[in-house]
Amino acid sequence: MDGFADRALLPPVIGALPRMTRNRTTPAFPASVVDAIEAYLSELAKGKPYTGLASGHFRSPASPRTITSLREQLHWYFSCLVELGRLDLTGTPDVSELMCLQNILAAFEAERDGKFYWKPLALRTNMKNMGAVFRFARRYHPDLKDVQSEFFQQHYFIGAKSMTKTNEDFCRRLVRTPERVSRFLNLAGHLHHDAADLLDRFDVLTGAQKTRALQLSTAAATAAVLTFLPLRASTLVDLRVYGDNPHITFPLGFRNVTVAIPTILMKNKKPMTAEFRKRGKVDPRMILEWWLQVARAKVMERLHNADPARLMGGASYAYVAEAWRLGTAEHNIYMTLHQVRHAIASILLNEPGADVDCIAALLNDSPATVLRAYAFFDRDRAFERGQSGLASVNKALSRGQGARR
Repeated sequence: MDGFADRALLPPVIGALPRMTRNRTTPAFPASVVDAIEAYLSELAKGKPYTGLASGHFRSPASPRTITSLREQLHWYFSCLVELGRLDLTGTPDVSELMCLQNILAAFEAERDGKFYWKPLALRTNMKNMGAVFRFARRYHPDLKDVQSEFFQQHYFIGAKSMTKTNEDFCRRLVRTPERVSRFLNLAGHLHHDAADLLDRFDVLTGAQKTRALQLSTAAATAAVLTFLPLRASTLVDLRVYGDNPHITFPLGFRNVTVAIPTILMKNKKPMTAEFRKRGKVDPRMILEWWLQVARAKVMERLHNADPARLMGGASYAYVAEAWRLGTAEHNIYMTLHQVRHAIASILLNEPGADVDCIAALLNDSPATVLRAYAFFDRDRAFERGQSGLASVNKALSRGQGARR
């Protein structure tokens, strides 16, 4: 069309259109980048040494899941540099130069503005990624510590550590529907009933029905722990039930389940020792024993990295999360795996006479974190209860005054 139409009127060529997909693909980074990342993560896995007066002592080792998260966060950063043309995949770049402030801010701003081909990160995810990048960069540029503090005080990050609107909306719908609260608290029993019925007929089920049976079984085992002891799901999938020092046990002669989780498996570095038992008609121990004896082996046959020592059989977070979404949706409770902690905290906080210290102990977190990030408090309903309380007090006082007259 040259010479016949203004190029500004023509559509752009396909190659110029921005790519947009939900997932980012990690390229093959140069050896210098890979070696620097792995050396850093290896140090964290062993326990980073202190300096100064504490020289000779080591920090607590990072958990395997933390190491995996940090690797993914650093891969995100270097992928950003590739997309921005600041990292040549065919060269041998100096990692110290790549970790300069100009590159860090360029990656952040492009991600914030949605300039990459992948789906833009959520605010909290972006904050976690930038935290990991700054910590890694300080290996090469210690003076970035003050810049890091100032960076996270900017307006963009306000509310990043508070409950997200999605979680708040979910908790609001939950606590305002007593029937739904009851259904949630008894999910383990409902899911176990559905799964056990299917497993009894497993050999005659179709392929799709078998998949559903295994997902419901996984969701039942998940609910048998998390709706009684609201751990992070990332901790749940790492719990060992066999081998030396198992994290979850079933004492002989009792009907309770005991849990002893070391620091390395807890995100907030707070170890936990606890026990839980039957609540109402739901018996978590019976469900977990059924899971271990009947259902788990069938699930493990479909896992790529089956691990008989782990309670969940080596199932990944993604596998458990997918099973949970299916199981809860079938009972008309549409929720993510992480929302279990939000749900329990919100249910308890909205009960008359709620004790935030008790809620924090159940979540193995601090009261401040529970109030800021986990629990939705229904102020409208609380206001109504307050008005009713004042009316009751006034009525009682009026009767007393009448009696004195």
